Amino acid sequence: MNARIIKGEGHIKNMIFEGYGIQIRPVKTSDLPTLRRWRNSPKISQQMADISHITPTKQRLWYERIINRLEEAHWVVWCKGVRTGYMNLKGQDSIYSQ
Repeated sequence: MNARIIKGEGHIKNMIFEGYGIQIRPVKTSDLPTLRRWRNSPKISQQMADISHITPTKQRLWYERIINRLEEAHWVVWCKGVRTGYMNLKGQDSIYSQ
């Protein structure tokens, strides 16, 4: 199977990409506990500019900000049905226009 966009029109941040057993889809609220666990792990947090512990409240505020930003897109990566990673794309202007 070739990689393809399986869902989404308009802004890239709303698109789902799939192929070769990999699915990349927008971050959902159901992803937040896993993303927080990953982000708070010492191996990850020591690589971040902000090394502070992420609380559920702090993460919820982050999520509410990112879902409305047109200059950013945030996705969760799934491999064969297992959540395996996170990625984002940021620009100075709307990434839709770039």
